[in-house]
Amino acid sequence: LELCQKKGARLFCQGDIQQIASIEAGNALRDCLDGTPTMRTKLEEIRRQKNETYRRAVMTLRKSPADGLRKLVDMGAVHEVPSPVELTEQLASAYFEESDVVRGKSRQSVLIVAGTHHVISQVTAAIRRERIRRGEINPENEIARDVLESTQWTDAQRSLAREYKDKFVVQFRQNFDKRFPRGASADVVGVSTHKNEITVRNSETGEMAILDPSKISKDCDVFRVKTVLVSPGDKILFTANKKLTGKHKAVNGEIAVVESVDASGNIRLNDGRVLKESFRNWTLGYCSTVFKAQGKNIDSVVVAPDGMNRELFMVAVSRGKFSIQLFTKSLLRLQNEIQISGARTSAMSFARDFAKQVTYDKQRRLAVTAAQKAAMRVAKHVQVVESLKGKLSPGIPPTSRRVNQK
Repeated sequence: LELCQKKGARLFCQGDIQQIASIEAGNALRDCLDGTPTMRTKLEEIRRQKNETYRRAVMTLRKSPADGLRKLVDMGAVHEVPSPVELTEQLASAYFEESDVVRGKSRQSVLIVAGTHHVISQVTAAIRRERIRRGEINPENEIARDVLESTQWTDAQRSLAREYKDKFVVQFRQNFDKRFPRGASADVVGVSTHKNEITVRNSETGEMAILDPSKISKDCDVFRVKTVLVSPGDKILFTANKKLTGKHKAVNGEIAVVESVDASGNIRLNDGRVLKESFRNWTLGYCSTVFKAQGKNIDSVVVAPDGMNRELFMVAVSRGKFSIQLFTKSLLRLQNEIQISGARTSAMSFARDFAKQVTYDKQRRLAVTAAQKAAMRVAKHVQVVESLKGKLSPGIPPTSRRVNQK
């Protein structure tokens, strides 16, 4: 940092190549590290995990996923549950078990991290049923709210009208024009595939517009609309950075608690913030995808790792500070899945690897040719020896003995 200040240089914090890369094409950090003689400094000490055994397992995971998983098994943190129904029940049970642990003056924070949205929806429903049974949330005060779920599309997908469907929502990251400034939302109400056009309605003004997706793809995100039930006492998770009423704001990845809801759809949080019905960038906060969990510090993490590759698994299991529990349908299949890397190969790294392979193939061909020539020479000597067998007397001259030995 001092060197950057002294030289007036820009500092880019790119993250960890062993964790999740961006959705878009390319992998700039890995290309810089692999393809250039860059001076680098590594941060080797892990500070998040307070449990020494847990910390060692995470450190081992970075070098060898199989050995790291074995350490988690030795900790007693891995549970094999073949039945999907039983898996959901045990994930919910583990959530309440960890939530009852008190650290300091309050209960420890707990988050379930899952590899699929299906598991998230199943476990969230199970947790809410148990909380209703315990009297922690009241279903009589429950309301239904529309929320936005990211499609995780790339720029190429967002540029094609055929990918869009009615009731999808487009949110603008940058100012597109006067009708759609930064932060504006538009509901998709029509799609013309052959013209590559979508018809949208501004969510606030109601103004209709026909847009070419290829012209807005770099300035927007696309979401699906889903309906969730929410009650006072529920935990919610913000999925975008947004300004709220007054000086309040929502921070992407933040978890908050609902204090009350009203008939008009407004939600009041226990810290005084109010979420109007038009604010839809949130979801229930009991379970999370790995993408949303990246960067979080949780006292205890419960992981459903089925379907995760090496990078996703590394992020999921390293979120906890004090404890971790994993629930999988098959330990053997999980061990195979986390050996597979999801890192993309860029054109630059592909060209570099191809050049290395060409050099290797050339060297191999030269080696094979040399070996073939050597074998032919040996074969000729063998023929000479075979032809001399039985013809040489015990008193053969020294030169002939050398031929025989050769």
